[in-house]
Amino acid sequence: MYPGGMHSKNKRGLELMCASFSIDLEFTDQLARLQNADYTILIINDRFIEPSQLPSTSKVIYGPQFWPQSIQGPYQSEYEKHYVYNSLSLWNQHTLLEIYGSLRTPIVQFPYAVDVDRFKITKEPPLYDCLLYLKLRTQSTYNQVIDILKSKQMSYTIIQYGNYSESQYIDALKRSKFVLAVDRHESQGFALEEAMSCDVPLLVLDATSLYDESMDGTTGIFEHYRPKKLVATSVPYWSDECGIKIEHIHDLSDSLTQMLDTYTTFTPREYILRTLSPKPCMQKILNYFGF
Repeated sequence: MYPGGMHSKNKRGLELMCASFSIDLEFTDQLARLQNADYTILIINDRFIEPSQLPSTSKVIYGPQFWPQSIQGPYQSEYEKHYVYNSLSLWNQHTLLEIYGSLRTPIVQFPYAVDVDRFKITKEPPLYDCLLYLKLRTQSTYNQVIDILKSKQMSYTIIQYGNYSESQYIDALKRSKFVLAVDRHESQGFALEEAMSCDVPLLVLDATSLYDESMDGTTGIFEHYRPKKLVATSVPYWSDECGIKIEHIHDLSDSLTQMLDTYTTFTPREYILRTLSPKPCMQKILNYFGF
């Protein structure tokens, strides 16, 4: 593993994935180390290194923490199942192809594992009807959501991206009937997957495109890409067993009523264990490369 700026959640997920199959894992920041052909799979997280500079025997996963301008170009069939770019999820693959046209390498979806032992079922008597999770949407959207919660006299606590600790999040999950997620697009979406791993269902006001993201609460940050569609989602890994997903705020009031009536019937942890726990995530990589 050549880490660069690897996300801490990705790193932890990869450690758990390798441990689930007793696979040796090495991290290095030394480019010269990559020249030794004593490993099988190499993950280069934050840059593209030309295959000609790497051992011919290694299987290479590039990304996901760089946009692949450097891989743009006609597809090279000789890279099939040998050098790939990890988009993490299918919607992100579609967006990359819309932006770049084609990449020289195949695009794959290899999500990193959720720490299902840390994020587990530890429910306590609820203090709140919902945990309101806010991440990089417009302030007007936040205001509308809170007004609806107040109009329905629902109790809630707020967790806002960038302003909480992991332990605060876990404590809030323990005391909430469900999560109301007002999130931007997510390539994988660890925070919401961790809620599901705790068996807390989600009501998602989905971000259906990159244009829904706002850093300053007002202006979208992908406006320069118009008129491209840039379709996206807040929950790239999803099943109806995990909760309720809506696209329009005018559906929120009725969906909140539905969630209060049915939140105990959802089984999101089962979905996470089946799909995003360490073993199935690692198995997906091994299967792709034929191990």
